[in-house]
Amino acid sequence: MIPKLALCNFLSDPRDLKALAFEYGFSGVDWSFDLKSVPDSPLAEAHWAETVSALGPLEIRYHCPFYKLDLGHDDPAEAEKRLRSGIKGTPYYYRWELERGYRLLAESLQRQGENRESEFYRLLSDSLHGAADAYQAFIKLAEDRIAEQDLDTASRVTGLLEGMFPNNTRIIIARARIDIFKGYASRAVEKLNRQLENTPAKFIADKVEGYKVLARAYKNLGDWESSRRSLEQSDLIARSL
Repeated sequence: MIPKLALCNFLSDPRDLKALAFEYGFSGVDWSFDLKSVPDSPLAEAHWAETVSALGPLEIRYHCPFYKLDLGHDDPAEAEKRLRSGIKGTPYYYRWELERGYRLLAESLQRQGENRESEFYRLLSDSLHGAADAYQAFIKLAEDRIAEQDLDTASRVTGLLEGMFPNNTRIIIARARIDIFKGYASRAVEKLNRQLENTPAKFIADKVEGYKVLARAYKNLGDWESSRRSLEQSDLIARSL
């Protein structure tokens, strides 16, 4: 199916709207209205039908925002609820939809005075701009924040990623780095030892990096021998690439 461009009904005279649509190559009209403007008498219905029919042969699609459900209808809490539900059900490769969804969620939170939460979701939205998908956007964001030692944001982003991609080695490495920075080296060792042995061969580069991080965790625990062995394992795998 070939996509079609639709013009909004921002002109009151349908003849002007139709002429503008033809002039600029639009195939239809996105006719927006609300429940207050629905005709309430036979005469008003006839007038409305006459107005709409004057737009032929343009295709018409109708948009009616329902009270207290659309973001613009002054119920940001309800908008937040519906946006969270929609985002949760959106596949990670629908990058544009997620970018817009997180941006609208940030706006709804800001309108409720939750500025810190709003900033986080705006950050997610910004990271998606131009990215291949949500995984690529969020893992880069997490790794950048770890490098900057913004561990609170990095923890939230990697937590989100873990829910989307369980048992992903690169994500677990990022979580282990956070643990090391926070002083939980033993937790990092446990995570990495459990994950690295089961990492598929196609993610061998992640395995190389994972053993380097594991060596750092052992070093922080004072286990120099295990640290040395982990570095050797990383070098051995790297030479096989």
